[in-house]
Amino acid sequence: TVNASDGTNTVSQGLTISASNVNEAPSLSITLAASSFPESSVVGTTVATSSASDAESGSITYSLSGTDSGKFAIASNGTVTIGSLLDYETKQAYSVTVNASDGTYTTSQSLTVTTTNVNEVPTLSSTLAASSFAESSVVGTTVATSSASDPDADALTYSLTGTDSGKFAIASNG
Repeated sequence: TVNASDGTNTVSQGLTISASNVNEAPSLSITLAASSFPESSVVGTTVATSSASDAESGSITYSLSGTDSGKFAIASNGTVTIGSLLDYETKQAYSVTVNASDGTYTTSQSLTVTTTNVNEVPTLSSTLAASSFAESSVVGTTVATSSASDPDADALTYSLTGTDSGKFAIASNG
């Protein structure tokens, strides 16, 4: 009500003010499941949980974007999981953006997923020099060549085991 007065008389007029709704962007919060994840974490491991709300009670759709988004997946409830194997030797921290959309507006929040190293098993390949060897073969005859590599670039040593390992020797290069 608006009032006007001349000191003696007052006149009043009622006003109705209408407010129209303005669509607001959703709010988003993210909680990491751990401070870091071993590179041996399996696909499907939960990395983070996202929670979004919309003032207009609109439905929320989650998505991922950013440099490393292809390594992760996000469920319809906002749970972020590992989508493909992590590799510490290639990358120690992955950058992902979590997006929450109400269909009109999108709210985004950056997420950094840190990995820890796991000592991985080396690979080994051996090839026989021949299909058989004469019993008169001289000591030092090459019977096989072996090569190994370690994903962690650790120094490798070679050794022999087994029933007849005492009949053979292996050089430091395999």
